[in-house]
Amino acid sequence: MLEVKNLSFAFKNRPILNQVNFTIENGKIIGLVAPNGTGKTTLLRLLSGLLPHGNATLTLNSYDQRKQRTKYLNQLFFVESSNHLYKDLTAKDHLLYVKSMWHSSINIQQVVDELGMASYDKMKIKNMSLGMK
Repeated sequence: MLEVKNLSFAFKNRPILNQVNFTIENGKIIGLVAPNGTGKTTLLRLLSGLLPHGNATLTLNSYDQRKQRTKYLNQLFFVESSNHLYKDLTAKDHLLYVKSMWHSSINIQQVVDELGMASYDKMKIKNMSLGMK
């Protein structure tokens, strides 16, 4: 079960998500449908740990994203469209670029390590398989 409590996020002082709360039971298939620019991708990035979630509580199958990060991330699979990746960058450089765009304080090396990307983090994205991307 995924539980989200008090999730808020702002970009350049513009609120994107404000005190979002929801629960999704295991085995349920949901659709996330909303107009462009309303925070769908931001929500998924927050849930996947790609963006900092402030004081929100995010739990997946009883694992807290902040306190049990590795176990939480092992329960999660999130793939963004590879069309938005900078193919001439390495995987790690791409993550660092996105981090700077979002003014995130997330530790990229920790993300690389926790997601098991260390063996290919210096590979250019254009040379990766779809699964690696």
